[in-house]
Amino acid sequence: MRMKFNILNQLAAISFFVISITLLTMPALAAPAKSTMFNIEEILDESTLDIKILQDWHVDEGSMEVYGMVGNVCFVLGAVLLGCVFVPATKIAPASINVLAAAILLVLGWLLRRMAR
Repeated sequence: MRMKFNILNQLAAISFFVISITLLTMPALAAPAKSTMFNIEEILDESTLDIKILQDWHVDEGSMEVYGMVGNVCFVLGAVLLGCVFVPATKIAPASINVLAAAILLVLGWLLRRMAR
């Protein structure tokens, strides 16, 4: 049986490839950073209740990379929705819905990438 290739199959394959490459190259999701800030033996020691400040308040840079990753996914989905404009539309689902959703995803992706800097 021969499979028919149309624009939806090609867009799905391209989006799957881009998302897979993005996920594989993301270091924050591939290997979480090991925290050296806490020592579990000292935490479980009940002989003292003194408070020691180990480090001042700081922003964890690894957690901000996740927002950049979500921004990348938004960009990919926005591009796929813009590509779906060229697929034949119906009265129930006009192509303008895809354009509106793609614009929202592209703006959201841009904001998340900017926040992750």
